[in-house]
Amino acid sequence: MTNRATILQLIAAVITICLMAVLHDWLGWYLHRLDPKFLQGLAVGICLTIVIVLMALWYDHRKSVALTQREQQRTRNIIDL
Repeated sequence: MTNRATILQLIAAVITICLMAVLHDWLGWYLHRLDPKFLQGLAVGICLTIVIVLMALWYDHRKSVALTQREQQRTRNIIDL
């Protein structure tokens, strides 16, 4: 890795850390102003969304595995003919 690339990576890291610190302060200030019931609803909504996305990914993965097994069986049947 060259010296210039290392310096650019360090600059990018410092900028990222500064942005994350500002975001943390702003988000903390904003969330403290909200009603606790709204925050509970937001948390439940986020959890349910994550569960639905994970279930969709699991279903898609299961479907692709089953399709692969069917394709393998079809190939074996064609070979047997």
